[in-house]
Amino acid sequence: MTEPEYVDEIWRLKTAEQIADALRMLEAAVGEYPTSAELLCLLGDMIQLSDGDRYQSADALAAYQKAVAADPCCCEAYESLGYYYDVYTDDFERAENAFRTAIEFGAGPDSYAGLARVLAERGNEAVDILSFLDNCPYATTPEVLRIRSEIERRLWNPM
Repeated sequence: MTEPEYVDEIWRLKTAEQIADALRMLEAAVGEYPTSAELLCLLGDMIQLSDGDRYQSADALAAYQKAVAADPCCCEAYESLGYYYDVYTDDFERAENAFRTAIEFGAGPDSYAGLARVLAERGNEAVDILSFLDNCPYATTPEVLRIRSEIERRLWNPM
């Protein structure tokens, strides 16, 4: 299979059993294309969706880090690192840096939403975060509008 064929086939899999199949397919794909940042990011994503029997969350982190090593300009890899550091480790400084790097390399609305959430979790002023979102190129996308609403309601403020 070609690299794009692997990606298309893997995204068709949804159930727990299919995710296990996807992981096996990704292992083969990464073996064939070990420097594919896209496949490595997809591996990290599937690890997070898996049941935890074969892989741990740290394996997802390793996949994202390998993706960055394979393609230091891969915005998807930095975005994935941002969410990983935010959700799994509460390392908001690393998450912020990862999201900012993703945005620098052309990431889309998910990186802007992720950065806004992390800024709120770090205690930044809501008015500044809302201004950042209102002035971003994705201000009207569902992802940005959703996080904007959550920040207005102070759902991500530090405890």
